Amino acid sequence: MSLIQAAFLLAAFAPQDVPQRVHAPVVHVGTYDLDSQSFEPSVSDAAEGGGGSVVDFDNSATNGFTFLPGAGVGVRDWGIYTPSGNGLLYRFTVGYSTVANGPIDLTVNLYAGTTGSCAGPGKLLGSFPLTGLPGSDGITPVANTVTISTRTSGIAVPAGPIGWEYRFFDVKSGPLLVNGPLGLPAPNGTVDLYDRVDLGFGGCTSQNFGGCLPPFLPCASFYLTLEADDGTVSASVVPYGSGINPVGSLSVLAGTGSIGATTVLGVNNPLGTQAPGSFAFLALSFAPDANFPAGTPLPFFGMSGPFAPSELLIALPQALLLGPSIWAGPSFPSAFPITIPQNVNFIGAKAYFQGGLFDLVAPFGVDIAFTDALELTIGP
Repeated sequence: MSLIQAAFLLAAFAPQDVPQRVHAPVVHVGTYDLDSQSFEPSVSDAAEGGGGSVVDFDNSATNGFTFLPGAGVGVRDWGIYTPSGNGLLYRFTVGYSTVANGPIDLTVNLYAGTTGSCAGPGKLLGSFPLTGLPGSDGITPVANTVTISTRTSGIAVPAGPIGWEYRFFDVKSGPLLVNGPLGLPAPNGTVDLYDRVDLGFGGCTSQNFGGCLPPFLPCASFYLTLEADDGTVSASVVPYGSGINPVGSLSVLAGTGSIGATTVLGVNNPLGTQAPGSFAFLALSFAPDANFPAGTPLPFFGMSGPFAPSELLIALPQALLLGPSIWAGPSFPSAFPITIPQNVNFIGAKAYFQGGLFDLVAPFGVDIAFTDALELTIGP
């Protein structure tokens, strides 16, 4: 028996719920900020920083129906996620209908590896409590969609089966329903089945709907769109400068500049014109020198010898100084670990680094000397 045939049989013989028509237009009520538990102004990817985004899971073709699962009851749907970028989640959108008077509360869970039919939810990617969502006047039904910003959560949605679960806390609210082929997987893998998870008793039953529209087209699934990073920005660490400061005097010892990881930079004097035991420093700036990719020539602070010229390659007014670290000689660059938070807001941001060594003894006549520079582009 094929998977399609199995899905058809499961849908045909599963317990059925009765959908209810929603006599209301679907209204997008805004973007919800998880940190403040309130709505925030809608801004573009460029305004938020980072790369662009793309909707790469779209289950939003509402059919004008909902159903009421009950207070505290989870209803879980599943499908197949095929990311077009790298799967880092920027935001997702859910849809609900309600006749509850005043604001409502809803928790949405996202899972990876969900196969449905009460086989378990899979791995929890995130649980999102949404409080104070717009409700109704208690008489007139409303149909709303709300976008949840997840750029600060660093959630990566892997390719393959996914699940999404709605849990309402009143008896007058439910998810917006989306049509699909009769008993067969839709293009995004959803079928006319969902799992009903009872919070109080812990039981699970797979159910479907008795038909939404003549001639009994099924309500295949619950509303969901996923919007992820489009993969246009990649992590990189690139040297720059005009060659006045020794090439390789600032190098990458480990890492690539990715979020949620540590990149280690090494400060060195490969010419050996300073003594082991010198103090190594690393300057971090969020802007390069005005002459980028070259710098501002200086008549001193060079590594090649006493009073040798050098080049300032970062913007000093924005610089932060890290260190000191004890330099052990040309074969042992001083390591400076740079840890980047797991936050997709940082994707696309750039940082500029230049090192220096201070030799208190200066047996070769070189006391302070500058390295070349690195441009770090933060990526996924």
